[in-house]
Amino acid sequence: MKKSISSGLIYIGVLLIISAAVFACFGGAGVAFALEYDDVELSSLWYYGEGGLEIDKAKARIDKWDKSKLSKKVIAVIDTGIDFDHEVFSGVLYTDADGKPAGYDSRYKKQVPLENMKDTADDKHGNAIAGVIAMMIKELGLEDFIKIYPIKANTIENGKEKKSFVIPPVVEALNQADKIGADAVNMSLGRIKKDSSDWATNTSLTYALESACDSVLIVAAAGNDGLNADGNANNVFYPAAHDGVLSVMAYDSVGLYEASNYGSVYDIAGPGEEIYTAKFTEGALYQYLNGTSLASPIATVAGVLIKLRYEAEGKPAPKGVELARMMRNIDGRVIKKEGAEIRCLDFNTIVAQDFENTKYEYSDPTGISLSHNGEYGKDAYEDIIYMRANAVKPVTFIAKINPFGKTDPELDAAVQWVERHADTTENVLGYGIRFNYTPKHIDETVTLIARLRYGDKTFEQSQDVFLSSVAFMVGEARVTYAENAADSVDNAPSRGVLYTNTTTVFSLTGIEYVSEEKKSKIQWYVDGELAGEGETFAYTPKKSGVRRISARYDGSPIPREFIANVKPFIARPLDLTMLILGLAIASAVIAVVIVIAVKRKRKSGDGNDSDDNQQSLIAL
Repeated sequence: MKKSISSGLIYIGVLLIISAAVFACFGGAGVAFALEYDDVELSSLWYYGEGGLEIDKAKARIDKWDKSKLSKKVIAVIDTGIDFDHEVFSGVLYTDADGKPAGYDSRYKKQVPLENMKDTADDKHGNAIAGVIAMMIKELGLEDFIKIYPIKANTIENGKEKKSFVIPPVVEALNQADKIGADAVNMSLGRIKKDSSDWATNTSLTYALESACDSVLIVAAAGNDGLNADGNANNVFYPAAHDGVLSVMAYDSVGLYEASNYGSVYDIAGPGEEIYTAKFTEGALYQYLNGTSLASPIATVAGVLIKLRYEAEGKPAPKGVELARMMRNIDGRVIKKEGAEIRCLDFNTIVAQDFENTKYEYSDPTGISLSHNGEYGKDAYEDIIYMRANAVKPVTFIAKINPFGKTDPELDAAVQWVERHADTTENVLGYGIRFNYTPKHIDETVTLIARLRYGDKTFEQSQDVFLSSVAFMVGEARVTYAENAADSVDNAPSRGVLYTNTTTVFSLTGIEYVSEEKKSKIQWYVDGELAGEGETFAYTPKKSGVRRISARYDGSPIPREFIANVKPFIARPLDLTMLILGLAIASAVIAVVIVIAVKRKRKSGDGNDSDDNQQSLIAL
């Protein structure tokens, strides 16, 4: 009996343990329970409720979505990396083709396993930013549909990683995020213009942002200097203020967060005070942080929520610039700062607002601007896209109709791409806001123009492109037969037999990269004597012997000349054959004539000496 009671108690105890475990694992997954991290319940945080994100209301709507229609979304976090083994990231990390969690190190331009993505910066900034996203994903029950792709882009000084950034790795990070098909990019980084104008003017960064923002929602923090950007360009924070970027200020429980930058160049505000997120230092897994750096990832999650909502409703999901435009027009709470109205982000509005019937007041265009991925030349070509004719590659141009994001998107298709030559003639090449241009006119500065006609106004922006001819270098060219000009230097013939009174045409290898003007001035020499000028040289030798055919390009001798063994015309194989055949035919004719003459003479000797026979013999 005692044994039976003991067994029962053990059984009940096991059930209680299992029940507790199940509750611990799944108790926070639905609407009724809030997730808890290190004894902090997320629902207790000020920004989860009224006056903040209104998470519970949003969750109630999300729970009604048809999740069978949802596809996986990726948020790229460009920062200092993450500690992948922190508990908050379990189940929400991007995996590669082999199903292994992976990230990207833009400093070394390679995808790496997440164990190599450790956030070793002083304050674990990347860990904190990605932690905000991870908590939001889990709180909304969307672990299966939103994944985090960490990209390390911070600087390294004396072997130590810093919470600072320079432009080239950030550009590489943006390109990688676009390459893998990220749905959104978060950049809680940047510089204010008065401290570094490069972030405002760097052409590589501008192009990377404008290239990616077509398909990717790019979100960036507005900075924590407490400065008004209106009326003072030096107070503007980049890359947040770049066209195409959704820039995020920070609000607190009473208004705009006191340290947040603000102004009309920025778009919306998200919670930015006392934000609970991940840390991974001795004795602490979580921390409270302030600033626009924390508001930005919250807005990034909100953008992805709109995409998922559209999919759940069976509609095409908006992306890039269109998604940013929608978020700039949210109908949520508005706060004021020095008379300016700032729209505040909340998740309930994001999942409930009827964006399709939101009336956008489009502005009239005020101008057009260009960005591109071409490379400028030096000295006289410092403002000109410059390339060599033997290394031609297409240049992608992107036109922006200003004010960017505020004009009717239907105008994009009306942008005309025009090629203008030095003689002012123009060719229309295509339409749209993107254009791939491959220069073809050697040694001519060609102007590519983006042009928009709107009513009685014409807006245009241009960029000069120069394709340089290639000067011959030692080993790059040789004199050869014209029909072998396209052969490589090593394969093109440099010796041959010529015949007197027979014309042979010569050319140079590699002249497809030379301008027509310079081709026409190539000088040709026979045994050191100038014999012709032009792209090709037609040579007709008069005497037999060895001849050296050489050339000069742009005043410099082509080192590989042609050695010609000139033989008499009669010595040509075809000529000898024809001569022998001719002699044989002539000999046969003569022999026939002689035989016939002898026969007739014999007949004449037999007395048959008529006039007819004599006439026949004469005719023969």
